[in-house]
Order: sequence, then structure tokens, then C-alpha cells
Amino acid sequence: MMNTRFLIEVFGDDGLITFRRDGKAMAERRYKIITFISCCIFLMGTLIFSSDVNASEAKKTRLEQQRGMFQQARIALKAKDIHTLKQLLHDMGDYPLAPYLEVWQGYDLVKKEKDYDVWQILTTHKNLPETRYLRQTWMKSLVKRGQWPQVSEQLILLPQGTKRFANIAVQSFWYNGHAEKARQGLTQLWRQGQPLPENETKLIENWHAAGHPSHDDMWARVVTWAKHGQWKKVKNVKHYLNVQEQKWIKLWEKVKTSPEHALLTSKIYHISPKVMAWIAKDGLRRLARHDIEKAWKVLQRIKPQLNDKDVQHLQVYLAVRAAKQHQKLASQWLLSLPNGVQNKETRAWLVRSLLLKKQWGKALQVMQIMPESEQMESRWLYWQGYVLEQLKKPETAKLLFEQGALERGYYSFLCAKHLHQPYQMGARKLLDVDTTLLQKNKAIQRAYEWRYWGKSSKADAEWRVALKGASKKTWQQAMQLAIDWGWHEQVIRAASRSRQWDVLEARFPMAYKKEVNKAAHHSQLKTSLIWGIIRQESAFNPMARSRTGARGLMQLMPATAKDVVKKHRIRHRKGLNLSRPAHNIELGSLYISDMLKRFDGQQALAIAAYNAGPNRVAKWQKSMPLRQEALWVELIPFNETRRYVQHVLAFMVVYDWLQQQSASTHINFALTKAG
Repeated sequence: MMNTRFLIEVFGDDGLITFRRDGKAMAERRYKIITFISCCIFLMGTLIFSSDVNASEAKKTRLEQQRGMFQQARIALKAKDIHTLKQLLHDMGDYPLAPYLEVWQGYDLVKKEKDYDVWQILTTHKNLPETRYLRQTWMKSLVKRGQWPQVSEQLILLPQGTKRFANIAVQSFWYNGHAEKARQGLTQLWRQGQPLPENETKLIENWHAAGHPSHDDMWARVVTWAKHGQWKKVKNVKHYLNVQEQKWIKLWEKVKTSPEHALLTSKIYHISPKVMAWIAKDGLRRLARHDIEKAWKVLQRIKPQLNDKDVQHLQVYLAVRAAKQHQKLASQWLLSLPNGVQNKETRAWLVRSLLLKKQWGKALQVMQIMPESEQMESRWLYWQGYVLEQLKKPETAKLLFEQGALERGYYSFLCAKHLHQPYQMGARKLLDVDTTLLQKNKAIQRAYEWRYWGKSSKADAEWRVALKGASKKTWQQAMQLAIDWGWHEQVIRAASRSRQWDVLEARFPMAYKKEVNKAAHHSQLKTSLIWGIIRQESAFNPMARSRTGARGLMQLMPATAKDVVKKHRIRHRKGLNLSRPAHNIELGSLYISDMLKRFDGQQALAIAAYNAGPNRVAKWQKSMPLRQEALWVELIPFNETRRYVQHVLAFMVVYDWLQQQSASTHINFALTKAG
């Protein structure tokens, strides 16, 4: 408590500030007043700060308690200890992941056929991503019990429900009194080559009574199977076709083993142009794998049996495929295509074919008659400049390189290299953004907690729910929040959605620095190469997994990882775990190092091998044995691999710049050995 005598002395008996006339007394009083106010401010600040600290600590302690209760509740749920589960749910209060416990409890309620309770859970937590799986499980239970009105309702509520559960949708239409829709659904399933619903005799009989499957339905089913090479299924039903159609199908089947003979003898079967187009497409593709020139010649001979549109489509396919195989005749075929079927891909491959043959003048002509929007792309600015240099027109080439070098990217970096100029990064700092409002979003809070528990897929799902249909401003907030959380893959995605292209430090994080530096030292690689591959492969998501089974930061296939472990005699106490960043980076770096050694230190070839496999790259080397790296990259047959190599090389430049390694700020495009 403040001293009363002091207050009276400062303020006076009447409670007002009084001043004497002599200067010394006035100075003393001023000093006392200032001292008193300062003390008050200090005490108030201390109290507020102490209050904030205490509140923060209390909140942190409460969250830790809730997490502990959540873990206990999961154990209780697994043990079906519902009493303990309910008590823990009550005690954990507003913990963000508490609703998941109720949804998971719903699966047991489905088994017990407590439909109202399940419905209540789904209604209460309809915005929770997990409810979709509970809804599917419940719907299938309702189907078994013949609860068709409720089934119809769930099909509507499920994303693309009638499409994803087409069989159930047909049954639902039937039992809910929509017979015509049911018949239409059955016809669609039939024509798509799908199995029909089992144990639905009355429904199938009704469909048959309505004249299904018609001859057209049967033919469509057979064609679907033939297109997918399901010839065993075709054999089982082809007797339903007429004699002429059976002959067509028999010829189509011969295409598998003798495409040239089958196509050249097709004229005697009097095949309709539409069917002939399907057979020709199948046969020419098979023939083109081994002899593209023969495929082109066969197409010229069967042209009278096809309509003009199908002929042009097949010509485009064969011409582009020939260019990808680096065939000498490819440019001639591409030039022969009618203007009406020329497109961005045919023009690109025509230029590449001419570059391969060093026909600089023709390549320049093709680029100069491209649509203006294409000509102005950094890709074609660079290649026009490159060709003009070969044609001894350096001044004109310089103008194009200068224009191309204004941007940031693979081709822009190539332009800058030719000019011996520094790269235009155009980087800027991220402005501070207030994320308070976004952090109040329940889905965002759930995403944060799932990250705490190491469940990246569930965190991703909640993040998507929170930001569905979000504005650019909200995506900017999301980017800042992801930066604060250290959630690199979401930073990269949010930067794209908010169009924050120039915030390079955020878009290109130097994450896992300790692991990357260690792996770079061990494998004798540049850190920028390792980071570039991680950025392209997984966007820094250690739990990333591709459809083909590649895993982790550097997206290693388990078989490849085992080969690296065996070759380098690596021992890990915890075994092969590609989700562990240190382990994945170590093995991925050693693998790219092996590719560099195999391809004599040529970076582009090693990076391409990392993506497409070393055997393919060795094959490409034979058809395009060039000593100019940019041209070699341009001629990579696979669009995905070409983009991959270009991205990694460009990312390396960005990472070198971020590390301020002035000696490494140029891509080596001369296929010299990597350091």
C-alpha cells in the first residue's frame, strides 16, 4: 500500500498539486510528481506483464493436460471403455481434437445400428474431414439393412457420391421409386464395362424388359474392354455381336501381335471409319514403339478408311512421337501437318527437331511465326537468341537475351549467363501479417494439433478445409502462419495461392540445414543441389509418399534406398526409415552422387537420371550425344523429366543466391564436371 504521508506531501492537504514560488521547492515538487507517476507506470506494467505471463503459462499447462487426456481417451476408446471416454471428453473441454473422438466412436455405433446417434455425430461435426469416412461406413451399413431413403441422403452428402458409388446409387434409385434413373444407371455401368449390382434380380429383370442391353450397349461394352486390352472378357461376350462385328473384333485382337499385317489387310473387312479409328490408333501405337517410319507408311496406306479428323490426329501423334525419339524425319512430318492441327506441342517439337539437326535458319523461321504470346515466353526468347548467335548475328541475339533475362527462372538464367550478367532475383521481404483472426479458425487449430501429433495427412486435410475458397488476403495470413509453424510445404503452397512469388526466403527454405550440410560433405555435393531436389520432390514434406511408392524428402523408392545402403555399407540402428529426414537426405544425396559419377559429372544427366532412371538417360544419350547442356535438356523426351531438370537447376541458382555463394551463381551449361 502507498505511504499516505507521501501522497499528502506531493498532492497537498486539499488533494491538489500546489507549488511554492521559490524555484527550489517547485523543482522538488516536480521531481516527486514525476517519480510518483513513474512508479505507478512501472507497477502497472509489471502487473500487466506478470498477468500476461501467468495467463500464457496457464494456457500452455492446460493444453499439455488436454493432450494427455486426449491420449488417454484414445486408449479408452480402443478398449471400449465408454464411461472413461465420456469423462475425459468432458474434462478436456475445448481441446481442438476432441470432436475426432466422437467421430471415431461413431464406428462402434454403426455396428450397433444406432442410426440416430450416428446421424447426430455427422450433423454436429459435418465440417470435420474425418466424417466422410464415417459417412461411407454408415451408408454401407444402411445398404445392407435396406434403409434406402437414408442411403439416398448420404449419397447426396458425400462428395461425388453417385459417381464414386455408382452401384449403390443405381440400387438407391430403384428402391426409392426412380425406376427410369435406375435403368439409365445400369446402362451406363454396362457400357463402361463395369459389373452390375449383385443379388438384384428384379432390378435386372426390369432393365431387360425395357430392352437392355441393346445391341449398341453390347457393342459399347466390348469396345471398352478392347480399348483396355481386356480380351478375355471380350471372348466371353463377343458371340452376342453380329458376324461382321465379330470379324472386326477378331482383327482388332490380331493387332496385338501383328499390327502391320492386321492394319494393311483391314480393307477387306469393310470396317466403319469410327471403328477403324480405334483399331488404327491401337495398331499404330504398337508399331511405333519399334518402327516409327513403318507406322507412318502404314498410316498413309489406310488413310482412305479413316475420316480426315482421325487421320490428322494420328499424324500429329506419330510426328510428335518421332520427334521425341529424335528421328531425322520428325521435322519433315511436323512441317507437313495442316495449320489447323498445329498446336503448342507440335511447334515446340518442330523447333527441337530442327535444333537437333542444327538447321538454325529453319528453327528461327518457325519461332518467328509462332503466336506472339508464345514468342515472348522466356523459353523462345532464349532459343531465338541462341539460334541468332549461331547465325552470327550477336547484336540481335543480345537484344533477345536482354529481354529474356529480365525475369526469374530457368530460361531467364540462361539468358543472363549468355550476357555475363547477374541474375534478376527480384526478391523482397515478407511483410508482417496479423494472423490472429486465422488462428481462431477451428480447422486451423485442429491442423496445428495434428502436426503436434505427427499426423501430416490429417493436418493437411484440416488446412484444406480451413482455406477452402479463401481470399488472397487470407492466403497471405496462412503463409505467415505456416512460416511461424515451420510448415514448409504449406508455406510454398500458400505463396503460390497468394501470388507471393518474390518472397524467396519463404518459398525456398533452407530447412534441415544440419542434415543437408552433413550429407553434402559426405557425398561431395553442393548443398544447393540437395536442397533443389528436396524442393522439387517433396516441398520439404518428410512424410510425402507418391503413388508409385517413393517416400520422404528426396522421394526415394524403397528398392533404390536398399541398393544405396548395400552399395555404401550403411548401417542404421533403427533400420530403413525413409520418413526420417536425416536418413532420407543421406541416402538421397548418395544416390544423386552415384548418378553424377555414372554420367561423368554431368549435372543435367544426373538430375534426369534421379527422376527418370539411369537406363533411360543412357538411352537418350545415344540418340542425342550433345556437348551443350541446355540443348540436351530441351530435347529430353519426357515433358515431366524436362521440367524436373529445369526446375532443379533453377532452384540451385536460387539456393546459391540465398547462401550468397558468389562463386556458384551461374548454372554450368557446358556439361563440365560438377564440383
